[in-house]
Amino acid sequence: MRHSVGAAPTAAVLTKIFTVPIGYKANVSAVTVNVGAAIAKTFTVYWKHADDPTLLVYLSRSQSAATQDSPAFSGNLIMQSGDSIWFNSEAGAIPTIICSFDLYKENNAPYL
Repeated sequence: MRHSVGAAPTAAVLTKIFTVPIGYKANVSAVTVNVGAAIAKTFTVYWKHADDPTLLVYLSRSQSAATQDSPAFSGNLIMQSGDSIWFNSEAGAIPTIICSFDLYKENNAPYL
């Protein structure tokens, strides 16, 4: 089932955007960020693994965006249950972020 999650996080505050529910996987197709009109501020987006919280996979690190939406990620990112997407921006930004993904039940069958 297709979903989009939007948020308007506080600038310069690390914010969890979403977590894949237990028993599900997510196929993330896009993450789009806007940091506010007429200001050039940087932002960071990363994927945090549930089974190793020290492993951070950066989709965008200190990327600069000015007056237009900036794709932090576009493609296929398969996340396991408990994995999460996190966001932070430079102070003074007025950020919004949208994550689009397909959520589906995990198949617990072993790999052959």
